[in-house]
Order: sequence, then structure tokens, then C-alpha cells
Amino acid sequence: MQKVQTGKVLEFYSDSCLVQMNGELFNMRPMKKMPLCVGDNVSIKMESNEYLINEITKRKSKLRKYKGGKEKVIASNLDYLGIIIACKPELITGFIEKWIIISRYSNIEPFLVLNKIDMEIPKDVLETVKIYKSIGIKCFEVSAKNNIGLDALINYITQSMSIFVGQSGVGKSTLTGKLINQDLKTKMLSKGQGQHTTSTSKLYQVVNNENTYVIDSPGVRDLEIDNIPKKVIEESFVEIFSCKKLCKFTNCSHIKEEGCEVLKMLSENKISQQRYDTFIEFMSRDHYVKN
Repeated sequence: MQKVQTGKVLEFYSDSCLVQMNGELFNMRPMKKMPLCVGDNVSIKMESNEYLINEITKRKSKLRKYKGGKEKVIASNLDYLGIIIACKPELITGFIEKWIIISRYSNIEPFLVLNKIDMEIPKDVLETVKIYKSIGIKCFEVSAKNNIGLDALINYITQSMSIFVGQSGVGKSTLTGKLINQDLKTKMLSKGQGQHTTSTSKLYQVVNNENTYVIDSPGVRDLEIDNIPKKVIEESFVEIFSCKKLCKFTNCSHIKEEGCEVLKMLSENKISQQRYDTFIEFMSRDHYVKN
């Protein structure tokens, strides 16, 4: 019986993939049409002296986006999603909330990275970091440019697969580049391996850290959450979700009802106004998936 080998998809093109197998890199074609993405673990067969991708093994997580109601998987088997913020550009808290929701829905652990700590950090940014720490979100303070705080971050993601997201200008490429010891701002696309698809995602190994990977996906900045069930959105606001069970009315909107535990905790500053406002905004939309 032919021995089936396994590999990991590092990069994919229109007609082939770059696959890591037994510590070596191979350009492989799938045996049949399949929805491959960066991070996939695949089984491999040898046919006519050529390695071919036989099938995708079960994914433990998948980061996805939607267009026209259709799902597209951006990356698979991720353990962590790092949301990068900085003193500049201006912080958009809704961006953070959406990525926390997307992470929870995708079975990926979110964490926060405050970059550019070599610069003066505005009070509102420090307050935002404090809010997320208070609800159990891990936060790292770094300066990717000056190599400050990177050791703690690397220790956290060791033996795992991660992806970083952030608004343009927060230093995502600089941070990812430092972790993998490459300049992603000037790195050219591979040649001679077919046409790149619309995704330019690629999986890299963190320097000097075996089995520690980072996926660079330049096109992933902000995703919509319309296709995420409303229940997932509600549960992602953990401090509000835990309070709602104590509300006087089971169908409480947490806006003006008497006996609302959420409003009580808000008045006592035990729930942040910032998180509450975003929660109400997200939950008031009527086009989310209901279940």
C-alpha cells in the first residue's frame, strides 16, 4: 500500500500550492478541485513521480470572510489572532470589537498588541487597553521598530499558529517582519509558480522557533460581521452577557428598562461606556443571522 504523507500549505496560487513536508518545501498541485487555504494540513500522494495533494485534513479553526453571502476561508488552523493598535492612526474601537467577535466565532483566541510604545501614548488608548485587560483579553505592549517587548509576545505564541490584523499604519508588516526576520514591505512575490489568487496570504515560521508560525495576510484589515449569528455577537461582550441573566425581564434590551442589571453595572462604572455603546449598536442591527 502506498504510504500517505502529510504537509502544511504555506502559500497558494491559481493552480498549485507551496507545501512544507518533512522540513522541505515543494510546489504541489491538488489531485482534484478543493477549497485549499493557507494553514491547511493536507495528505499527499506520489503519482507518476510527482507529489500531489490528496485531501484537506479536518480544520480545528477557520478564519473566514463573506461576500454576497458566500463564505471564503482566509486561513485555517489558527490558534491566535493578534489585534494591533497604536497611538496613530486614530483608534477605532469598533474595529477591535468586530475582530474579537470574528475570533470567537472562528474558534481562535484573540489578544491585543499595543505597538509603538516608544512614542507618547494618548490617555484614551491606554484606557482602551485597560478595558480589554479587565475582561480577560491578553495584551502586549511592544515597539516592533525598536525590538521592545517582542520576547514576551513570542513566548505567548510559541508552538502555535497566529495572524495579526490592524488598521493601516499601526505597524502590522513591521511586527510580522520582525518575528519572521524578513522585510515584508519590500518582499517580492515568488516567480515561476503560477498566478497568485486574489489572496496573497502566506505562512511563515517564526525565526528560531520550530512549529511556531505567523500568517501574513495583507488584505485582511476589516471584515463585516453580518453573517455571524447574533448569539455569538452577544456572548462576545462577556461582561454584558453575564449581567443580562440578572435583568428583571428576559427580553430586556438594556436600553431603558427598569430592573436592567446591565444599566445598573454601567451606572456603577463596572461596564465601560465604550463597550456598552458598541454592544447596543451591533445588537440593534436587524440584518444579522439570527441563530
